[in-house]
Amino acid sequence: MKKNYIVILGILLSIGANAKLFTIGPKLGISSSKVTVNETVNGISYTSGNAKTGFHGGVFARVSLPVFYVQPELLFTAAGGEIKSQNDIITKINYNRLDVPVMLGLKFLKVARVQFGPVANVLLAANSTTAGVKEAVKGNYKSINIGYQAGIGVDIFKLVVDLKYEGGFGPFGEKFGSNNQSINLNQSNSQFILSLGWKLL
Repeated sequence: MKKNYIVILGILLSIGANAKLFTIGPKLGISSSKVTVNETVNGISYTSGNAKTGFHGGVFARVSLPVFYVQPELLFTAAGGEIKSQNDIITKINYNRLDVPVMLGLKFLKVARVQFGPVANVLLAANSTTAGVKEAVKGNYKSINIGYQAGIGVDIFKLVVDLKYEGGFGPFGEKFGSNNQSINLNQSNSQFILSLGWKLL
């Protein structure tokens, strides 16, 4: 019986060593984010404007098996977008979040990966700028929002490259305008994300 335990333990240790079971490291990158809206309120139409280039940085960890892996991340994210109303009035939305994605993935061809998983967005700050007037509008948005991320990745030695799309399961914002004169307006947020990570372990 003891011999069986030793054999099983040896197999598990061998799998863990060959698969490099655990890794952790820094991660940073850029994104192209968009605020999506398409509604008419009080006779005024609101649509999406241009996407915004943002950035993110933080840490990632990965628990790997020979084919499957789990990769949680903790990232500070700066993103946003634009909302256009009638007469081409543009409101620029900027926000800072703490994003916590948990990616579930499959590895193939030794270096390539596909991945999908949930993400929690914790809002830290939000502001809007219209005609040069800047306002804090954190109250217009959910303090915590749940979405998803999906994409592909490659590992080149210690370098980790991820290209992902992020969407939400529901509206990220439910109001628009100043805190004193806001209207009900559902806003969703999406972004394309390009990240670089480095395996410290």
